[in-house]
Amino acid sequence: MAYTLITSLGTGMHKQEGYQKTKYIIDEKRNFTTRLFMEALLQCSYRAVNQVILIGTNTSSWDVLVECKNDYEKKFWDRLLHKDGNLSEELKSELEKYLKERFKIPFIIKVHTDSVDENHIPELFDCYSSIYQLINEGNDILFDITHGFRSMPMLVYQALQYHFIDTPERKVELVYGEYKKEEGVAPIRNLSEYWRYSQISAALHLFQQKLDGFTLAELIKDEWPNGARAIKALSDIAQTNFALRFPEVLVQIHDALENTPKNAPEWIEKIKETLKKVENLKDEKSTARTLCKYSKYLYDLNLNTQAIITLQNCIETAMAEKFGDEKSIGDYDWWTEAGKNKFNYASGKTGTYVTLKDLEYFRNSVAHAGGRNPETKEFPSTDSMPDIYKQGLDSAEKLLDFLEL
Repeated sequence: MAYTLITSLGTGMHKQEGYQKTKYIIDEKRNFTTRLFMEALLQCSYRAVNQVILIGTNTSSWDVLVECKNDYEKKFWDRLLHKDGNLSEELKSELEKYLKERFKIPFIIKVHTDSVDENHIPELFDCYSSIYQLINEGNDILFDITHGFRSMPMLVYQALQYHFIDTPERKVELVYGEYKKEEGVAPIRNLSEYWRYSQISAALHLFQQKLDGFTLAELIKDEWPNGARAIKALSDIAQTNFALRFPEVLVQIHDALENTPKNAPEWIEKIKETLKKVENLKDEKSTARTLCKYSKYLYDLNLNTQAIITLQNCIETAMAEKFGDEKSIGDYDWWTEAGKNKFNYASGKTGTYVTLKDLEYFRNSVAHAGGRNPETKEFPSTDSMPDIYKQGLDSAEKLLDFLEL
C-alpha cells in the first residue's frame, strides 16, 4: 500500500545550533544520518511513500531542507535563510519543485501563521483539516511527529481524527525519531497503536450510545472475531428495526462472552460491559418480555423509533406466544386473522386497549414516514412520542401480566 508522509518543520533551535545531524536507526540494516527524520524515512524506504505533505510556519527553518552541494543550492539556501517575513508563494513553489527533484517524490508545503495561540485556533484547524483534500486517494498515512512546534503534531493529529477516525480501512501510522544525545543516535518509535486506541475509543462510544457498532466490529475482528460478529449482528437489527431477530443475536452475544480472548486488553473489557447489559435483557419467561426489555433499552438510548416499533412487536409477539405457536411470531397473516381479535379481548379486559391502539397507530406512522393517524387524520408529532411510549410501555406490562407471560 502506498503512503502519504505527513511531517512538520519547526525552527530546530535555529538561533542556537539548529537541527543537529543525527543517526536515525530504522532497523539493524537501515540507518541514515541527517538533520531531519523525514529524510531518514525516505532514504531508508521505511514505507512506500509516494507523496509528502510538509507543514510549517513562516518562521520555520525552511533552509534546512536544502543540501548546499552546488551554487544554486547555496544561493537558494541563502534566500530561504534571509527571507523577509512570510514564506512567499514563489519561494514555496520553488522549494516544492526542489524537494521533488531531490527525493523523486511530489511535495506539498502547507504554511500557516507562527502565532499558535487561542486567537488563531480556527485558522489553524482549517489549515490542518484541509490536508485531507490533498492526500492521494486510497493512500495510507505515515505521520511523523518528530519535528515542528510543540502544538503542531497535536493539531495535525486532531485534524486526522476529524477525517479518518471512523474509517478503519485507512491505516494511520505515527512515528518519531527518539533523539538520544548521549549516544548520538535516534531509534525510530512507532506509536501507531495510539491511533488505533483512539479509533476504538470513538467507535466504542458510538456503540454504547447508539448501538452503532459497525466500525467497532471492523476494528476488533482480528482480536475477537466472535465479539465482532455479535456486535455487527446487534447493530444490524438495531439499524433495520428487525427486533424479532433479537433472541438470535442474544445467542451470538452469549457465545462471544464465553469466548473472550485470554489476557484481553482493557478496551475489550469495556465492550464486554455493554454486551453483558444487552445479554441481561433476556427474560426466561417469554420472548415478549425480552422484547419489552429490549424496547426500554432502546428508549433509554434515545433510539425512539426503534423503541416504538419494538414495543409493538412485543404486543404482537405476546398474542402469538399465548394463543398461537412459535411459527405465529412475526406472521402478519396470523396477526390479522387471529392475533388482533385476541388482542382486542385481552386489552379490553386490562383496560389497555386505547393506549395500545395509540401505540399501534404511532408505530404505523413511524413506519410510513410520518403518515396520518387513520382515525384523527392528523400527522404525528415527535413531541408526543415520549408520552405515547411511556403509556404504551405501562399498558404492555399490564397485558403481559394478564397473559401470564
